[in-house]
Amino acid sequence: MRLQGQGSWYHCPDATPIMTYREKLVSAASAEIDQGNLVAEVTDCATRLSFRGRGCIRVQIAALEAELTRRGLLTAYSLARATSPGMNAALHRMGYTYQGRLRNNCHICGSYEDMNLWVKRLAR
Repeated sequence: MRLQGQGSWYHCPDATPIMTYREKLVSAASAEIDQGNLVAEVTDCATRLSFRGRGCIRVQIAALEAELTRRGLLTAYSLARATSPGMNAALHRMGYTYQGRLRNNCHICGSYEDMNLWVKRLAR
C-alpha cells in the first residue's frame, strides 16, 4: 500500500503487518494465532494520531485476515476498548459482529477498562 505516495506496506511472515510513511512507523496490528482451535485474536492495533481516520487499521486487518485464511483458520475475534470509537467502527466496517461487552476486563495504565468483543467467520 502507498500512503499519499510516500509510504510503504510490509507484511511480515509472523502475521504482523506494519505501515510506514517516510520511513517512520505510523500503524501496526498483529494476530495471536491458536492453530489448534483454528481461531486468532486480532490485537495490538495502533495508529499514530496524525494518521487516524485514513483507514490504516482496516487495511492491516484485511491483510491479517488473508494470512489467517491462508493458514486455514476459521474465526477471528478482537477485544476493543469500549471507549475507542475508531477501533470499534473499524471492526464493524470490516464485518465483525458485536458480541457484547466485558465489564472491567482489562487492566490498562492503572485502571480497569470495559472491552467490546467482536467476532468474524473467515472465508474458507
